[in-house]
Amino acid sequence: LPDMNGLHLVVKAIGDLRYLEGLWLLSIRDHCPYLPDVCAVLPNLKNLRFLSIYNWTCPFRGTDRFTKDVPLPDKPPPASLKALQLRDSYLYIPPSHLPWLFRPQDDYSLTTLDLQITFAPQRRPVDGSNDENGPRTNPDQVLLAIMPLLPSLSELAVRLFYFDPTNPNSAAILDAHDRDLQTLLTH
Repeated sequence: LPDMNGLHLVVKAIGDLRYLEGLWLLSIRDHCPYLPDVCAVLPNLKNLRFLSIYNWTCPFRGTDRFTKDVPLPDKPPPASLKALQLRDSYLYIPPSHLPWLFRPQDDYSLTTLDLQITFAPQRRPVDGSNDENGPRTNPDQVLLAIMPLLPSLSELAVRLFYFDPTNPNSAAILDAHDRDLQTLLTH
């Protein structure tokens, strides 16, 4: 899917895989704007134990598409989901998705969280301005979203980075993320 058209159909089909135990969602070409669609199907995956999401948090370029079109599910993720790996090299996650993924609800409560995020200014702000160094997702929002989860965690890894497009050294962070992803794909 070179332009990601139709990927929502793939995500919808994943929601029908009732016996799925592990799911890895990796985007190496570009950021994938379908995290809310994934959240919408998670409650259907009753046997899911492990979820890894890498670079699936950006909206379509120049829009805020997923923040308006796909509401959070009324149901929590499946109780079987115990381990979440969330990595992004250019974060745009709407704050409402983090608390929903992290917050213990009903029988759902993660025991393992691996979080590696690079906070970065928006490439194309959704307000229509031309400011290339637009607003960032606030790291405090991420840390506050984790707070209710802390008592239930047995394993926690949190790595937070900041990308500054005006600093040439910041590119090394993105290169490190790319190498990390290649390691995940080859092992």
